[in-house]
Amino acid sequence: MLLGSFVQPTPNPFLKLREEAAKLLNAAVDNLGFDITVSPDDLKPTRNLKFGWLCYEHALRLARTLAPPQTPQEFAEKLVSHMPESNVFLKIEAVRGYVNFYPNLNVVNHLVISSVETLGDVYGFEDLSDGRVICVEHCSANPCGPIHVGTLRNAVLGDTLARMLRHAGYRVLTRFYVEDTGRQTAIAAYGWQFVADLIKRDPRPDEKIGIVYTVVNTVIELEELRRKAATTSDPDQLSLINHEIHRRVGIIHNQMERDEALVKAVLENLSGRPVVDEIAQLNLRYEQGDENAVRLIRSMVDLVVQEFQKTLEALNISYDRWDYQSEIVWSGLVNQILSRLKQTPFVREEGGALIFDAERAAVTLGLKERLRFHFDEEIPDLTLTRSDGTALYVTKDAAYTLYKRRDSDLLINVIAQEQSLAQRQLKLLLAAIGERDAVNYLVHFSYGPVVGLSRRRGRYMTAREALEALQERCIVLLRERGELSESEINKVSRLVAVGALRYSMVSIEPDRPVQFDPKRMTDLEANSAPFVQYAYVRARGILRRAAEAGVSPNGDPSLLKESVEERLLFMIARFPESFRYAVRTLRPHVICEHLYQLARTFHRYYEAVPVIKADPDTARARARLVRCVAQVLKNGLDLLGIPVLERM
Repeated sequence: MLLGSFVQPTPNPFLKLREEAAKLLNAAVDNLGFDITVSPDDLKPTRNLKFGWLCYEHALRLARTLAPPQTPQEFAEKLVSHMPESNVFLKIEAVRGYVNFYPNLNVVNHLVISSVETLGDVYGFEDLSDGRVICVEHCSANPCGPIHVGTLRNAVLGDTLARMLRHAGYRVLTRFYVEDTGRQTAIAAYGWQFVADLIKRDPRPDEKIGIVYTVVNTVIELEELRRKAATTSDPDQLSLINHEIHRRVGIIHNQMERDEALVKAVLENLSGRPVVDEIAQLNLRYEQGDENAVRLIRSMVDLVVQEFQKTLEALNISYDRWDYQSEIVWSGLVNQILSRLKQTPFVREEGGALIFDAERAAVTLGLKERLRFHFDEEIPDLTLTRSDGTALYVTKDAAYTLYKRRDSDLLINVIAQEQSLAQRQLKLLLAAIGERDAVNYLVHFSYGPVVGLSRRRGRYMTAREALEALQERCIVLLRERGELSESEINKVSRLVAVGALRYSMVSIEPDRPVQFDPKRMTDLEANSAPFVQYAYVRARGILRRAAEAGVSPNGDPSLLKESVEERLLFMIARFPESFRYAVRTLRPHVICEHLYQLARTFHRYYEAVPVIKADPDTARARARLVRCVAQVLKNGLDLLGIPVLERM
């Protein structure tokens, strides 16, 4: 083959190597007369470069299917001996039934480096789109208080998914679903009406509204517990109730420690009022569009949403749409859903509430196995409305799903894994009204919790507090290094903290819990954003010093002979494949792992191999490699929404 055509820049150098290896294997198969076709995907990257870059494993399985049967090693050796010559691979050998491909680094180094240099900021990002518009709904926190770290993982995962899909060529719409109807919002707004003037003056009104919600909700729970205590004669039961009462009183005291004046004002205004009934009425009037109820609740919700936006923007997260649940209700979509459900045999009325028989629907529609329910598992009923006619969560979500479907082909809901049942019931509910394709177009992207959160007087850490804690940690580390001025430290520490928080939320497989550990998250020697950011800083530092020394990054890549240089080129070549896999499987942690391995290899290179002090030709080649490393690190960090820094 003509090497000139092979080393032409390509979006995916590793795929080009796979294709060349598959071509050689198919030629060998044809020469042997076997009816086998080898796909480029059959070639896997080796785990250790001493076995080459690519490995063909199928000889192990195919050997036994041939007539006459052969040992895997015999078949692998025949494949190797019947391949045509190749200038792309320096050596191809059979080892224990595997066929290993060792690239000609004089060729491959040119291919990889020219591809990165030509494509620059878009290197690694393949167009995988199929014309579909994808909606990613994420975060969607209740407007009853600040965003907490647990909810923040949702937001960072959703934002990263959207970034990945956009880089893959898809048109993506990101949505934040403001759940401003329902009992929780009504509870917060009920307390808000008495203390709005106090809260509006506070620099963190979302946190104050969170206090109000906690106090009002706890008062409701205390009333219910005291009612039970008054009607219980069983000593053991009474002891349990009293324990719960003391715990609730402790919650009130904890909130007083945070803002005594605010809590006292709320309690004074709740005293003697039929709180539960008035909250139910407020919720009902809001869903009916009552002018006074709308004015009250929206004044609180809009203030919280403004704080949401500030918190999320500080972490490089933005949205295309902010959809209010109330507007979905007022549009009539929820009533349309209920009307269509009433026409099915799956809905019954109990005590004025509407109940959806999910088990019967799943069996009748033949969707039980499809929705991952065990055949002998009884699917719980789903309550659609309260007795007063107000719709519950899944009912509203069904209406919102149809609303989102108007301008999107695939809907990705980033929702915690404990909502798995509700999300499957949602698909079932939609199928019951004729939307059977919801099983395909509605995707639940589930994720695990954030654990190890330090509690502060009985409450979870807010996203704002988490970012501040990380920044304080970064300030200490940067001062210890003594390389930046105080003003630079304040600026850089903020950006490093943003990166540390974002990276920690996506670097773990989504279904696994994240451990909130500021020390680990800012560790310059561990799998963290600062570790990757610092690799980029080091690369840029080398390039600046090279320029000052007159070393241009334009050397011959064939001079890159060190084993660690081969490893770097291998990682650079595979970056597009990691991106492709991450997009197709919706697994952003794959990108983090690739960047970590590349950064770790580069840190070793930085410590062990001279760049500027090498002989002039080698120095230019190594500077060229360093520039490619920096480019891939930058592309990966940008993809993850993590700030790229020139100094740390």
